[in-house]
Amino acid sequence: FSHEVWLLLQHANVLANPMCQRLDRQYGIALLQKNFFWAISGTLSAYWSREVCSMLACIPFVQERTQVLLLISSAYHFVKIYGVNQD
Repeated sequence: FSHEVWLLLQHANVLANPMCQRLDRQYGIALLQKNFFWAISGTLSAYWSREVCSMLACIPFVQERTQVLLLISSAYHFVKIYGVNQD
């Protein structure tokens, strides 16, 4: 159960922290203005890869239904990583 709470808090922090969102947005806009598209895709890929690693690390410790959700979310993140690097 504690791992499920940790996963929830990890994702909730980004959603609940408007300062983080504003800094991310400003950073992204600055990179776009400088045509640093490779930096944006690299940053997003690194962020999403970290998310996948943390979710996969929790799999042995969570309930079966949560394992399924983690695998689905990990697959979704892999699709996003692939997609952002194709653009």
